[in-house]
Amino acid sequence: MSKKITWVAVLDHQRLHVYRTEPPRWQLLREENATREQPLPRSSEIISDRQGRSFDSLGGQRHAMQPHSDPREIEGRRFITSIAADLLQARRDERYQRLVIVAPPKAMGELRELLPAAVAEVVAAELTEDLTRMPLKSIEELLARREILPLRG
Repeated sequence: MSKKITWVAVLDHQRLHVYRTEPPRWQLLREENATREQPLPRSSEIISDRQGRSFDSLGGQRHAMQPHSDPREIEGRRFITSIAADLLQARRDERYQRLVIVAPPKAMGELRELLPAAVAEVVAAELTEDLTRMPLKSIEELLARREILPLRG
């Protein structure tokens, strides 16, 4: 019988940390080649040109046009999309059998929308908190307190 490997994906719009654990020890270990970081520059650094100008519908006044979307949000969404694709590939490669996702509410919602069925069906738990900067030991303790992972003795 093969062991049931659990991945714990701790993420936000800029960082992804993936840990693996398996019975009977349930110790979280950093998964190789699965941690990524994408620094998000300020919106003003992403937009290269000055804003366009438009005329009022009545009168001759001009106003600066606001962008239709925030470039930081677009880049963050791209990062979440790439995480969903990576989780699918890892699932296809049978690198994990269960998945625990830890993310702030907005990132969690975006990831839920993007997760393919093959990944969504193995999600064992979700925790909507931002733990990307939390030490590994603290993440382990929190998951044990929430009864997501067994408490190690």
